[in-house]
Amino acid sequence: MKGYIEKIERGKALIILKNGGEMFLPIKNLPFKVYEGMHLEIKIEQDKESEKRLKRRISEIKRRLTGKE
Repeated sequence: MKGYIEKIERGKALIILKNGGEMFLPIKNLPFKVYEGMHLEIKIEQDKESEKRLKRRISEIKRRLTGKE
């Protein structure tokens, strides 16, 4: 996914996506300094391991509360 930073206001970057859409990201969460007009390549990946851990935790909580899953 590609886009560019349209503007930065109150610590958030407005990113316009090349194929349509937009997103706001707090600039403090980005690993580099950003500026208006900067072009970006954005990668989003599924975190399957995190999902598995959360599902196990939810199952454990349900089991403790109800005695079953």
